[in-house]
Amino acid sequence: TNNILNNRVGTLSTGTGNPVGANGGQQNIGILINGSTGNTLNANVIGNAKSHGVSLVSANTNTLTANLIGLDINGTGKIPNNGDGVNLLSSNSNNIGGVNAANGNFISANKLNGVTIAGTSGLATTGNLVQNNYIGTNKNGVGSTFGNEGLGIALSYANTTQILANVVSKNTLGGISLSNSGTNAGTFNTINSNIIGFD
Repeated sequence: TNNILNNRVGTLSTGTGNPVGANGGQQNIGILINGSTGNTLNANVIGNAKSHGVSLVSANTNTLTANLIGLDINGTGKIPNNGDGVNLLSSNSNNIGGVNAANGNFISANKLNGVTIAGTSGLATTGNLVQNNYIGTNKNGVGSTFGNEGLGIALSYANTTQILANVVSKNTLGGISLSNSGTNAGTFNTINSNIIGFD
């Protein structure tokens, strides 16, 4: 169990800008959790990655709260990651956000999806929660130019995912997508009380 708190990842020490030029803040992924469980990522500013801002691979029961992913520390400037804001692959029972509004992440301006949760055709990912996040807006919950360039939230081969009370707005390819759903592929997902397509 590790705590990853209050870091500036791929930015200047001020939490803004890019230290070495366009999309050069990091070599690949901003924060990668591979096979590790029970970690907490809180209040980090993550931008300018050449791939995903945060990537969880076969990583269970991790929690992401109050992070700015694709936005600067002020929440009003763009520092996009070139992949997804958050990418979960074959990872179960993770929380992106939480019950309290203060736990929400701001995941915006990234070059692919805001959040991707994916399993495989042989084994769906299960039990992930996405709650009280702003996906595609600035920190004030507005802004027509802060959308992720893919989908807001994309599920593929995902079971028992809960997507609750998020603002998912202005993303180029749409709000929330479920693909590869059906028996043994993606079932029993809940999408409830989200604001989709509006500030």
